[in-house]
Amino acid sequence: MRYVAHVMMAFLDHAKGQTVFEVWESTLVFEAGSHGQALRQVLLDSRTMFDDPENWRALGYPEKPRYYAVRWLQDETDLPTMKASCDSGFVILTLIGTFDETQMEEIMSFKEVLVPYRIMYAG
Repeated sequence: MRYVAHVMMAFLDHAKGQTVFEVWESTLVFEAGSHGQALRQVLLDSRTMFDDPENWRALGYPEKPRYYAVRWLQDETDLPTMKASCDSGFVILTLIGTFDETQMEEIMSFKEVLVPYRIMYAG
């Protein structure tokens, strides 16, 4: 079965001079045999991708992410009248924001953290 997952990665941001983390989210499309296998696999795949020095350096960080977590996981669904799916192996990266140490503790304790949201264009 094909799944879509959002995985959070938190990089320690040394440039800010305090303990702050830049939190990224990657959206991945992949194949797995079950929901449980998908949870394990998407974390393993994310670590393989973002523990690679070439990848975290490309994002501008001096070291690999400190935290990984699955934020969302769903079976992929194709819409009947159009293709709304992606092939396995598809990845999108989104910078979510900068969080302080307290916010990271809350996130990793399964608590909700509010993130500012704004648009850049409306039509």
